Amino acid sequence: MNRRTRKASQRGKSRTSSKKRLPRDSYKIVGSTVIVTCPEGHKSQGQKLSDRLIEQELVCANPSCNAEWTQTLPHLASLEEA
Repeated sequence: MNRRTRKASQRGKSRTSSKKRLPRDSYKIVGSTVIVTCPEGHKSQGQKLSDRLIEQELVCANPSCNAEWTQTLPHLASLEEA
């Protein structure tokens, strides 16, 4: 089988982009603001309500994206574009 015609899974590579995978700690705290990055790479921010880490369902604040994902981070208010 020609090397170029083999499927990605046969080459030992995943079909999904590494950009799409979101590490569990992909957020940054700046003062009382938490900045998160959606799976598509857009940055959103929300006001930190407490330091307690909880799993939250998030929706990207970019109107053309609206990606949904779940992430464990400090309890925060709703997201807006950063």
